[in-house]
Amino acid sequence: MSQNVLIVGASGCVGHYLVEELASNPDYQLYLLLRNRAKLKFDPTRLTNAVLIDAGLGDFDRYRDYLPEIDQVVNLAAAWGDPQETQQVNVDYPLALYELLPDRCQRIIHFSTASILGRNNQLLPEAQSIGTDYIRTKYLCYQRLAQLRIKDRITTVFPTLILGGAKDKPYSHVCTGLPELIKWFQVIQWLRSEGSFHFIHAQDIAVIIRHLLSAPTVSPTLVLGNPHITINECIEQVSDYLGKRAPWTYELSLARARSLVKWLPIRLAPWDEFCMSYRHFRYETVNAATFGLPVVAGTMEEVLGMYGTP
Repeated sequence: MSQNVLIVGASGCVGHYLVEELASNPDYQLYLLLRNRAKLKFDPTRLTNAVLIDAGLGDFDRYRDYLPEIDQVVNLAAAWGDPQETQQVNVDYPLALYELLPDRCQRIIHFSTASILGRNNQLLPEAQSIGTDYIRTKYLCYQRLAQLRIKDRITTVFPTLILGGAKDKPYSHVCTGLPELIKWFQVIQWLRSEGSFHFIHAQDIAVIIRHLLSAPTVSPTLVLGNPHITINECIEQVSDYLGKRAPWTYELSLARARSLVKWLPIRLAPWDEFCMSYRHFRYETVNAATFGLPVVAGTMEEVLGMYGTP
């Protein structure tokens, strides 16, 4: 028997990859909640297993009648910029939706962000106190999930830096600046700095979600990311891919970085200041390989190769 899966945020970067992963799969009947159908970069009429619902996450009256048939939910929705919209999309609307779901719904995959976590995957207090509106609301929503009637059916995933995008898919927030970053690599290749992070490609996320939808049991929390990479390793891998090799390098220490910022026409927010000092954003992560699945992009060379970067 096929599973009825409600996907919220199908028009985004990860949403496109996920719909492609599940398209025409007889195991799933998809219900795509779309606030703006024009954002889709694929032809929805070619989907044989999808129902398109023209409604925003908060337009409950427009899709309430579908909810009694839903078996699983994947909530990819996220907002930033406008404080009111950020609060609604990241906190108020998801919590309200989950309370409306019937007992039939056995699994909710809720997308948060690894930015609200610190060492050992524990909540990071600074994310709540000085985080951006986006980070603070993701923190608040995660706390409130534990109060819901359906809390035992929720798996919260915390993506690290999401890479992804193509001609037929929207680019992730990080990848929209990739071309400009490559231009600046004439300068970046000479720099070295302390720090580390994780990343994961949107296609790998889609593969993982497909696996979770069919798994008999799922962990209540999962941090999605490839093994951590240092800033210096990242610079060196990109340098090798681009065929560049600086004969010497300059160590950009924290003190030097702070001095440089003073001379630039930018003003750092408290969260930016914290990130400069925190430096090592490392977590206990899972990726596609954790579940015995092939990894699409596990290195910076593989990521750049997907974009055909010269």
